[in-house]
Amino acid sequence: MSEISSQVPLIEPIMVVIPAGTTRTISFSNEFFGIATSLLITNLDAVNVATYQIGGGAMPTLNLATNAFRTIDNTKIKLITITAGAAGAVQLEAQVQRWF
Repeated sequence: MSEISSQVPLIEPIMVVIPAGTTRTISFSNEFFGIATSLLITNLDAVNVATYQIGGGAMPTLNLATNAFRTIDNTKIKLITITAGAAGAVQLEAQVQRWF
């Protein structure tokens, strides 16, 4: 059972850095025992776009411009795949609502 403060469950912050030139699939339920409710994806590469895909292979692949960020709030996200450009990492920060 989640802890509750002012009728709002406490949500834990996590951070994952995807190194330059790599792809990483993050399953929030398997790795962090919950569902992400908010994301901040930051492309730290000044030369190359990064890509991300939320929800698995059937969903569209989206581009994240150089030195740009994307926020997603008030959404339940179980799975995300991120590919960093060749010259810089991608930083993912998320709020994860745990199941216990």
